Amino acid sequence: MVSSCFNGDVHPVEIIVAVDGDLNESFNLKLVSLSSEFPLKVVRAGAKVGLSEVLNIGLEAVTAEYVFRVDGDDFSRKERWHNQLEALKSGFDLVGAAIQEISLEGVPLSVRRTPLKHQEIVSRCMQRNPFNHMTTAYRTSLVKKVGGYPHLYLREDWGLWVNMIACGAKCKNFQEIMVDATTDVAMFRRRGGIKNIMAEISMQKSLVSNLGKNRFRAALDWTLKALILASPAFLREKFYFMFLRD
Repeated sequence: MVSSCFNGDVHPVEIIVAVDGDLNESFNLKLVSLSSEFPLKVVRAGAKVGLSEVLNIGLEAVTAEYVFRVDGDDFSRKERWHNQLEALKSGFDLVGAAIQEISLEGVPLSVRRTPLKHQEIVSRCMQRNPFNHMTTAYRTSLVKKVGGYPHLYLREDWGLWVNMIACGAKCKNFQEIMVDATTDVAMFRRRGGIKNIMAEISMQKSLVSNLGKNRFRAALDWTLKALILASPAFLREKFYFMFLRD
């Protein structure tokens, strides 16, 4: 992950590694080693606090004008850095791109594409997440202005986009694949269950209150999603690959 941040002609001025909870000794040693090679700043949550909280702890440590979001097990392609930086400099506040999903063994699985233009992104945002989180880059000041990532289970990033758009963010997605994202069948298990179904209620409420989504449509969307979230993991996997991926 860290090495892929330096594979283009634009390099980061700092890399914030946000750690949620304890790490084993070998991983801690790896961070020490990487810190000697790269401009790493490690921030730790101490006890395990969850994704939204640890992301916000990481954001507090950011001093740069822009943030490029990177997952620890994903690989950014070299054109990502230059293209997204130019988009941000041209006036966009939030930019993303398509991803190539790969297995733990590196086998290509599917492609998740996203809407490209601002209005298309806003429209998609009313139904589902319009960005691939691990591809996003955004203006630090605006993210901090809206309070960072909201506490929405498995929807922290989607909730942030809603708040940013409501605050006037100008958005863009690149058509090109810019990140190879590692995934596995556990993803589909995490996407189900009662906790997920209840979190979707909070997400729909956010869309209604922040972006003016129709309440009836929000209730309908929640009902349809609840049926999918309540289904067995193997059925959710089939649904995702048949309808939500290329």
